[in-house]
Amino acid sequence: MPKDFIDAADQFGVVNVKLAMEFSLVQRIYFDLGNVTDWLLFADSNTCPLLKEHAVSYIMANAADYMESSNSKKLKESPKLMEELMFEIISNSANRDSRMDSTGNNCTVNDLRKMLHKEGLDLNGSKEMLVARLENSKKRKKTE
Repeated sequence: MPKDFIDAADQFGVVNVKLAMEFSLVQRIYFDLGNVTDWLLFADSNTCPLLKEHAVSYIMANAADYMESSNSKKLKESPKLMEELMFEIISNSANRDSRMDSTGNNCTVNDLRKMLHKEGLDLNGSKEMLVARLENSKKRKKTE
């Protein structure tokens, strides 16, 4: 049911409903080895970065078990998502600083959305889009 609401909100451009449903879903969802791949694929295909971030966190916390699970095969069919997971693993193993920085590069999706809201900017899009939007806003302010 939540997937249907997110799909409909996305289709009709009702961003606030989409974001609210995504946030609500993240608060209530229980990830396990049997469903995390489906949620990750859904989040990626529907540009739900908060849900995607939580699914990736679950996979990283359970990486050994996940890679042995039958559901990991679905993810292996998506080179883009596998590359993103590899990047996250490498970044975390290098002890990436998780504090917010002024550009939003090390922020969670929730933190990025808070900063964008404060600036009056659009909150919809992938994490990469949110970071780029914040960076562009800061560059524009410097030139003004």
